[in-house]
Amino acid sequence: MMTDFRKCSICGITFSYIGKSYCARCALDLEDGYVKARDFLEEHPGARMMDIVKGTEIPEKIVIQLIDEGRLVSSNNFGAGESGKVCMMCRKPIPTGDICRECSIKTTNLLSGKQQGVDVSAKSADKEFKGKSSKRMYTRDIE
Repeated sequence: MMTDFRKCSICGITFSYIGKSYCARCALDLEDGYVKARDFLEEHPGARMMDIVKGTEIPEKIVIQLIDEGRLVSSNNFGAGESGKVCMMCRKPIPTGDICRECSIKTTNLLSGKQQGVDVSAKSADKEFKGKSSKRMYTRDIE
């Protein structure tokens, strides 16, 4: 079997691909960064992305990767100037993932053959942010 080599999406070195877009060293940096970011957010609940970068000295690329993976979530959607995360379909700022909730629902309804309109699933999607401040970043509870 041939080894698949890829370029690390974080540091740029070539590594032997085993399912992640980053190398083993960056994987360790991500884990350390997550712990630091989580601890920082517990002490500074209203922190924005750049507050985390400055307050913890975690490289911005690591924080952005944690956001991309959904391990850090902003309930205020950051804004395009903050993290650069925007919906692939409508270009609105989003907290995590590739597509905003509205576009996801529209796509799901379109693919399932439903007519236009918002499905009940939009209300269930709101439960994730219920009780969260709209101006802060937090860690996602993974079940």
